[in-house]
Amino acid sequence: MPGEKSSSPSAPLVDIDTMAGSKRGRHALRAWLVLVGFAATHRVCTYKELGEILGHNAWRLGNNVLAGVAYFCKLHDLPPLTSIVQRQDSARAGKGLPAWAHDASRVFEVFNHPWWTIKPPTPEEFEVAIREAIDQGW
Repeated sequence: MPGEKSSSPSAPLVDIDTMAGSKRGRHALRAWLVLVGFAATHRVCTYKELGEILGHNAWRLGNNVLAGVAYFCKLHDLPPLTSIVQRQDSARAGKGLPAWAHDASRVFEVFNHPWWTIKPPTPEEFEVAIREAIDQGW
């Protein structure tokens, strides 16, 4: 009946902080989840906005968080999810991202990709992508 509380237990929550993997891999997972939400609603976000959601300073996002997301997308032939993150003052990507990671011409591809069909990567998978980013001179 409407207004009645369900007697079934709620779905278990996942505490990302207790997941295996590096801290930066867990931060990249958080960024992935937030960006997928933005993409699903066809919205871009600013570095500042993403930083506030994640509890980071905007300047830390490039090397510590977005590298994992960008390189995971590259390694798995996915549209660059990081292309929907833009500078507040210019609607352009920050200087720390390689051109392919913030290709504005691919924003609609990101918006229309069925992200919900992809199992979110693990912190360990993001750590592999971050190491690849470092090896490529990010």
